[in-house]
Amino acid sequence: MKKNYRGTGDNDNLATNSFGYRSPEIPVKKPKDTIRILCLGDSITFGWNYKSEEIYPARLEARLNRNIKQYRFDVINTGVPGNCAFQEYYDLKRALKFSPDIVIIQYTLNDITEPYVVFKRYGGLGIDYHGVEDILYIDYILSRYSSLYSFLKDMFARLRSPARGQAALRNKIRKDEIYNALNLVYKPDDPNLKKAWAECLRWMQKEVDICRAQGLECIVLISPFSFQIFEDETMAIPQNIVIAFALKNGIQYIDLLPIFREKIREKIIAKYSLLHETKYADLVSAHKADIKEGLKDYLEDHNHFNAEGHAFVADIIYEEVYEILKRKGLI
Repeated sequence: MKKNYRGTGDNDNLATNSFGYRSPEIPVKKPKDTIRILCLGDSITFGWNYKSEEIYPARLEARLNRNIKQYRFDVINTGVPGNCAFQEYYDLKRALKFSPDIVIIQYTLNDITEPYVVFKRYGGLGIDYHGVEDILYIDYILSRYSSLYSFLKDMFARLRSPARGQAALRNKIRKDEIYNALNLVYKPDDPNLKKAWAECLRWMQKEVDICRAQGLECIVLISPFSFQIFEDETMAIPQNIVIAFALKNGIQYIDLLPIFREKIREKIIAKYSLLHETKYADLVSAHKADIKEGLKDYLEDHNHFNAEGHAFVADIIYEEVYEILKRKGLI
């Protein structure tokens, strides 16, 4: 992300600090009696379409500082739209200078499939649905430090691909994103997807190894796609793989799929005065419309939280962080 970015127009709710993070400015050296939490992730953690104070890292920081007075809490949001595990690995390495105490690794299904849709070296199209291109390192350097190069590159892109064409391409890639995520459930033995899983888990392992070497607590936050919520437990194959990874490494995890389903189940039971023991799977076929309505409490689209969803997720993470602090004897 660009440093000290201030958005205008449609992006007027976007801003970054001097490190390129969507967080308030913080000193590199951690002050005394301060606990720092580092959030790694993609557009879900970044909080696309919402103000900085509305998204879960900021809400988590506010609740921690409101409820636990003996410490100051900094929650650092390094999320970038389109990020995958290998980019988050480098985000983690760069952010170690802030001396974090807890690291949250946010995972969603396109962390597996997106590199194979975007990056040319994996056979992808070279652009993601945010309009972010896969570029050479020299291109990155020139774009970052030469205003003239950036201007000329932008002009060439506009001439080569009008806005309407870019929008159509982004819509195509967005549809491909959902289709590829579906394959994680319906084609788990696909050789290419197995390679994608191995690649993702390899980088996640490197992240966890850094946390272990640094003595940092680690939490994996597993975020679902909406199609998983409309079906029964057979849709949880990707989540189960990540949970197995977390258990193997002895780290905490938060699986939002059953949590969202349980809240929706409770809402439907209350609405129709059903037996409290009614299972979610028994509601799927008869209450599709109610599930869709319940989903609006958390998701804006197929995988991004809305403002209420960010608040809900922040509360869930808060409870996990509280338990970690209690276990370590800090509260």
